[in-house]
Amino acid sequence: MLLGIDIGGTTVKTGIVTSQGKILEREIFDTHSWDSSASLFISKLGQVIKAVMEKHDISGIGIGLPGLLGKDRLSTITLENIPVLNYCDFVPKLQKYLNTDLPINIENDAKCAALGELYFGNDKELNSYLMVTLGTGVGGGLIIDKKIFIGVNGNATEVGHIPIRKGKTLEEYIGLEHLISYAKEKLEEPEYKDSILKTMEITPKGMFNAAQQGDKLSLHIFDFIGECLSQMFVGVMRLLDINTFVLGGGVSGAFEFIEPSIIKYLSKDIETYYMDDLKIIKASLSNDAGILGAASLAKS
Repeated sequence: MLLGIDIGGTTVKTGIVTSQGKILEREIFDTHSWDSSASLFISKLGQVIKAVMEKHDISGIGIGLPGLLGKDRLSTITLENIPVLNYCDFVPKLQKYLNTDLPINIENDAKCAALGELYFGNDKELNSYLMVTLGTGVGGGLIIDKKIFIGVNGNATEVGHIPIRKGKTLEEYIGLEHLISYAKEKLEEPEYKDSILKTMEITPKGMFNAAQQGDKLSLHIFDFIGECLSQMFVGVMRLLDINTFVLGGGVSGAFEFIEPSIIKYLSKDIETYYMDDLKIIKASLSNDAGILGAASLAKS
C-alpha cells in the first residue's frame, strides 16, 4: 500500500492507495489547526502517519507540497500559504518523529499532479507533456519520456509566473482571484449588462453553467483563459518542442470551452509543425489528483 498526502493551504488530505491507483481510505484535516509552528505541523502530520502505519502495511509515503522545494527533495524553500514550513528540513524532521527509514518522498503539488496522470490517469499513451493546474494559482509539471523534470535547481515549470503581457504573469490574469476580478470588471460594461453572472456568486462552476446556457460574458472569460494559456504554450512549445498538454484544477472543468480557444489562438501564432500533432486533454483524476499524485511519488 502507498500513502499519499496532499498538503494545501486550507486542507491536508491523506489516502491509502493501491499500486493500481485505487483509494481505499481517506481523511481530511484543517491545515490552519496545524500551522502555528513547523514543529506542531510535523508532529500533527507524524501522528496521522503513525496511525495509518499501525493499521496498514505501507511501502512508501508521498507528500505533495504547495511551493518551492530544495533540489535534494528533503527540504522546503518557500510555501506561500504555509509560511511556518519555509526553509524547513521537512523529510529529516518527519523521519525523526516517525523513527522510521521508510521512504518519504516530497514534491511540488503541480508536479505531483503531472506524475499522477502518468501513473494513474486514463490516457495510457502519455509520455511527454506539460501539466497545467488551473485553480487559486496556476501551476505546472513537466514529464519528459515518463520522467518528471525539476530543472537545474529543482523548481522548473512554475508556468504561472511566466510574464505574458503588459508586465503581468499568467497567474495574474487567470489565477482564480484575478479571474473573478476580471469578470466583475466586465460586468460593468454595457455589452454584458444582461449577463447571468449579475445574479449569482462568480465561481468557476457558476461561469461554466452560465456558459452552457450561452451567457456571453462567461463564454468571453473562457475564451480569455484560452488566449492567455496559448501565449504561454507558444513559449513552451518553442523552448521544449513539446505538443501535448494536460489541463487540471478546478477551472479546467470548463475544458470544453477553453480547449477550442487555445487552439484558435495557437493556430494564429505558431506554424503547422507544432500544430499537426497538438494534443490538449483534460486531466482525468479530478478531485483525487492531489492524493493520487502524491502516492505516485512512492511508486516512481
